Amino acid sequence: YIKFDRSLIRQIDTNSTKQQIVLSMILFSNGIHAVTTDEGIETREEFDKVQSLGVTLGQGFYFAKPGKPFPKVSDFI
Repeated sequence: YIKFDRSLIRQIDTNSTKQQIVLSMILFSNGIHAVTTDEGIETREEFDKVQSLGVTLGQGFYFAKPGKPFPKVSDFI
């Protein structure tokens, strides 16, 4: 597993430098068969961008505040 810190994910939809860093790490992760996850996804735009870059998993306030029950991923696609 490779987890991307929220500092890389925050405003990734408008920051081409962050996009290139994450894309490079995703390509590396794919090469070593690692699962990638993002923390700190807070907006639909951030979610759309990381999904288009190929991140495997995500977490953040966009999906739910901490607590239970956990939301279904299919609610966001």
